[in-house]
Amino acid sequence: MNNSMIAGLYKEIESIEESLKERSATEGIYCFLAQKYITLARALENRQTISEQDRIEINRCYKKAFQLSLTDVAEYDNLESLYGLAKLYENGNGVEKNPTVALACYTKAAELGHEEAQRYLEYLSASSPRNLRR
Repeated sequence: MNNSMIAGLYKEIESIEESLKERSATEGIYCFLAQKYITLARALENRQTISEQDRIEINRCYKKAFQLSLTDVAEYDNLESLYGLAKLYENGNGVEKNPTVALACYTKAAELGHEEAQRYLEYLSASSPRNLRR
């Protein structure tokens, strides 16, 4: 992703955040915004040269995505956000890495019908049943 695309992501995020200040949040908006922050973090991670400022910004984006996902789960029981939290915990992006909490989030999302979480748990079970220890 080139610099102009990254700049476009910043503008899109800013626009969404401004609209949230003007009106109430709707279901899924926090999840949508969290995904934009994750996309931005990944774009910055994929630069050929990552500066210290980039590393700080990557961390800020993942933390913001974590906060938004947590809010979306708390306010709307959003399955996509619950699945997103699982991935953030699993990889330690924006939050301290915690495989136990990640597994709990994947399990809850799967129980509530999230298909990707179900497939991921099936994969873990098939690759090593020990992966599913709680």
